[in-house]
Order: sequence, then C-alpha cells, then structure tokens
Amino acid sequence: MNQAGEDKVKKVTIMGLGLFGGGTGVAQYWANRGSKVTVTDLRDAKTLKPSIEALGKFNIEYILEKHREEDFINTDLLVVNPAVKPDNKYVELAKRSGVPITTEIGLFITEHQNNNKNPIIAITGSNGKSTTTSLLSSIMSEQNNQTLSGGNIGGSLLSNLGLYPSGTPAILELSSFQLHYLANDSFAPDISIITNLAPNHLDWHTTLDNYYTDKKNILSLQDKSQYTILNYQDPVLRKWAEETKSQVIFTSLEDHGLDNSAFIRDDNFLIRLNSTEELLAQVSSLRLPGKHNQENAIQALAGTLIYSKYININNSNNKKSFDVGLSKFTGLAHRQEVVADLDGVLFVNDSIATTPESTIAALNSYGSREIILIAGGYDKDIPMENMCEEIIQKSKAVILIGQTARPIYDIIKKLSSSFDAEVVETNFASAIQAAYKKTKTGVVLLSPGCASYGMFTNFQDRGNQFKEIAENLKS
Repeated sequence: MNQAGEDKVKKVTIMGLGLFGGGTGVAQYWANRGSKVTVTDLRDAKTLKPSIEALGKFNIEYILEKHREEDFINTDLLVVNPAVKPDNKYVELAKRSGVPITTEIGLFITEHQNNNKNPIIAITGSNGKSTTTSLLSSIMSEQNNQTLSGGNIGGSLLSNLGLYPSGTPAILELSSFQLHYLANDSFAPDISIITNLAPNHLDWHTTLDNYYTDKKNILSLQDKSQYTILNYQDPVLRKWAEETKSQVIFTSLEDHGLDNSAFIRDDNFLIRLNSTEELLAQVSSLRLPGKHNQENAIQALAGTLIYSKYININNSNNKKSFDVGLSKFTGLAHRQEVVADLDGVLFVNDSIATTPESTIAALNSYGSREIILIAGGYDKDIPMENMCEEIIQKSKAVILIGQTARPIYDIIKKLSSSFDAEVVETNFASAIQAAYKKTKTGVVLLSPGCASYGMFTNFQDRGNQFKEIAENLKS
C-alpha cells in the first residue's frame, strides 16, 4: 500500500488482536494516523488484557467474542492476523465487498522496502527459523547497530518506520501464514533464507502442496539481482533452486564440492563463492548445542556475508563481528532453555518445538544423558511416526499430554510394547512431576512436537508454566 493509498484509509478493521505485538503495533499505526480503528477478536477481554492495556491511550473500538459483518464491509482496509485462515467467511465477505486486505508484516514491508528501498533479509522454514533470524541479527548488529529484526519472532516494527536512515536492513522471520498473505503484495526480499521443509500446519493449509506453495512465496518473485540461501540437505529445496531466478547459495554441514556454498570443515564455518574459499567463523564460537544449530549458524553467517558483499557494498565486512555475533547469542526463551537444575536433573524448556522435526532435533542434543521427554498437544494433522521412532531410540521414557497423547502412545506401543510411555491427562504439573520421578541425573525435556492450543494460550504460556512448576519442585 503506497502513501497515497494510506491517505484514503479513514476506517480500519483489525481482525485478531493477538498477544504477540503485531496486532497492537498495527492498531497504533493506524490510530496515530487518525483512522477510526475497530479491533475484532473471538477471544474475551481477560485473555487479551495485555494487548488491550498496551492500547489504552488510543480511541479504539473493541468487538470481542464475536465478529460483525458490517466491520468487514464498511471499512477502507482489513488487516488480518495471519493465523486467520484465508477461507474464513468474514475474510471472504471483505473480498466480495472490494475491501483491500493486508497484514501487519505486509504494511511494514511495503513501507520499508517498496517505498523507502531499504534492504530486507527474510527467513522461513519448518524448523529453526527463529534461531536463524536471531543469530543473523546478532551477527549483523555487530556491524550495524541499527539493524531491525522482527516478523513472526514477535513484536511489531511499524513503530520503527521513519526513525532510521535509508539503507537500514530489516531481518524478518516469516511464517507460512504470513507468506500466504504476502503473495498479494509482490514481495521479493533482497536475500531469502529457507532453513528446511517438513510437513506442518496441515490443519491450516489442508495439503502439503499448499503449505509448500506458501513457503515458496519467499523466493518466487525474486530476480537475478537478489539471493536465496537454501539448505542443500533438503531435497525439495534443491529442486526449488532450479526454479528461482535469484542467485542461489547452498548450505550444508559438510563440503559437497559445490561452488557458491557454505559448509563446515574441522572447526571452521567456510563459504566458497566463485571458486574462492573464505573463512566465516569458528564453529567453537557458537554457544548453542546440536547439529541443527550449526545448520542455523551457517545460514546466518552466509546471509551476513552475502549482505556485506553484494547488498551493502560500503559495509566494512569486519569478520571479527561474525565470531563475536555467534558467541554473544546464547539462545531464545522456550528453545532448549535450561530453566532449573534440581540435584543434577536438568529441566529444559523447548516449548517452541511444535513439530516432530523440532523434537527430534532436541532429542539429539544431549549426548549420553538420559532424557525423560514430555510431548504431545494440539493435533495439526502431522504424521508422528518418525518422532515416535526417535523417542524410543533417544529417550528413557516419555510422558504424553494433550490431544495427541493417545495417538502418540498407540504408535509407540505398536513399535515397542516395552517402552516406558505414559499418558497423563490430569494436569501439566502432574506430567512434569511424573517425568521428574523417572530420572536421578538426566534431563526432563519439554519438547512437545505439537502446538499448544487447547491446554495453553500459546507456546510461551506452555513454557512459562513449565518453568514455574519446575522451580516450585525445588521447595
């Protein structure tokens, strides 16, 4: 949406206020421009209290616990929370009424990139995109302390518009939901990064093809002046490399002899461009455990170098910042976060693990230490067989919770009738206590492999409850 278009927006409907900052950011954005803002959300005021309080000084109309048709017809713009399915009847009503539809991230991208010509590095993938985004931000911030970071990782960047000089880079984590809606905005980042692909959110996308199509929107409109960083270990992404017009850089944990690729050799993160190798950083500078985090790091390092060499050509490209940026980043909350140590038993909060692949990665991160896993949650129609096989091989026992507890239990028992699997249907505290009783020196790992809906407000709520319960076990 260009500035002329914004001047015509007198009434705005925001569908889905949410609790991650995007809804409050876009509400502030339009309220500050004098638009009449209506927020409509199916949740109640108690649930949305933090977001509503953040908007306290603005004159905003709230329609909660329901939607009204008139709010989707008599408006100049509909801003949709990307978690809303595109076939939602109210979204369809707005389309039929000729109402323009966008998202919070779509508004930011239009202003930051399309209008102000500022660079964007966009990251997506089924797993690891938040960590890759954060690592990239940590490294690039060592070179430019005005680097912006946001998107699906939380918060809103709309308030930053106009506060930074031309050329300020934005690093954006983008979900498949956000990319679905961005297809209408001719989005083409300067650098796109795809960490990996695996079935996810099939309850929203309905088919794996739809999910992959939305993910592919991150590179589908890129041209030969732009760059794509792809995980070479993913066969689907190798195929996508043949379809994009952008310049492709592959990443891998080992050297496949490819030109224009980044990889690991010994203790070195290396990149080979135009047949010339150069050192990016030392693997030992990375403070996060597991091979999957090395994959995240190599993509973040490659993204930084490509930006420094080809996007921001006046940048000093101080290589020391690469190691410093890696070493300064110690991890994100709810991502293999050690939250308690009770007489040698570690309690690890990996609540962000909402896919089987994320849980598999976590199970491979603790070497020989015995793992008592807490898994299960909302059913996103994702196959669980591979995760169940890894649970049997890599953990001592599993405590299962939520909607998927019984299905996962049945799969595990079919694979190994003797494996220690237990369904705890009473409450979350009982599940954590049951896990704690099964080990003396191991790891109680919350890595659910499923979404949090139903039992919790979101994955942060699940992780925070885990932390609180674990800490209370001390007393």
